[in-house]
Amino acid sequence: MMHHRTLDAYLDAMRSGKTTIVMMSKQSRYEPVLASLKAGFDSGVVRRSMLVRFEGQDTFDLLTPLFEVWQRNGLVELHTDYLELTIAGSFWAVSLAQGAIAAVNTMITDKPKMPKGMSHPHVIQEQKHKTAKTHAA
Repeated sequence: MMHHRTLDAYLDAMRSGKTTIVMMSKQSRYEPVLASLKAGFDSGVVRRSMLVRFEGQDTFDLLTPLFEVWQRNGLVELHTDYLELTIAGSFWAVSLAQGAIAAVNTMITDKPKMPKGMSHPHVIQEQKHKTAKTHAA
């Protein structure tokens, strides 16, 4: 769900009786996997038994190579069935969760495509920049 980006726009919408929701999108079918990862990092312990399976595979096993790197760097203590954040890992918990989610996202093969005519904001900026260069030359 996306909301207005400024407080003024939000308050104007409220006062005029308009909706304050700008956009909604369907949740990914992988959201349960991602939510279970986030919950584990939030608690400081990622338990194999609490992670939702990813495409029928054990999510903990899939992420173990990443967890091993984090252990070598002193961010986690890796055990057979759980990962425990160290003090340093607790400080970086949000970044570690984002890293684990990014790793899972690389394994998703059926990513949705943008509808024709729509593009990611960075692509739009890049296209404007290229157009400006072309006109300047």
